[in-house]
Amino acid sequence: MGLPVRNEDHWLWIGGPVPRGSAAITLGSLVMVRSEAAMSEHFAELLLHERVHVGQWQELGAVRFLSQYLGSYVKFRLRGYGHDASYRRIPLEIAAVVIAQAGHPQAHHETPQELGQQLNPQGIAQPR
Repeated sequence: MGLPVRNEDHWLWIGGPVPRGSAAITLGSLVMVRSEAAMSEHFAELLLHERVHVGQWQELGAVRFLSQYLGSYVKFRLRGYGHDASYRRIPLEIAAVVIAQAGHPQAHHETPQELGQQLNPQGIAQPR
């Protein structure tokens, strides 16, 4: 395992502890990425996704971020969705996916201006 390295607005720890089944996880301003994921052709988009979470943590603070993130997950689990389906329905995750895909040079999505009109200041997708 390497050590965390300061990278703009966050700490990046390649090889840091990441939950089983995940490529990366963000806790506050610390982004931890599996070594294999860092070598992937999708690393740039993964890092953009995690940097969106860094911004969400900064904007919401730890209590509100965790409350919204975990609260959404639990709500969907209680509605009968499995783990993956619940995870993919978390609004903060949806925002991170959309923003990362729009910001990735290989992606063919709406412009950042159009995307910005669909998101509130916390990066949560708004209905059209």
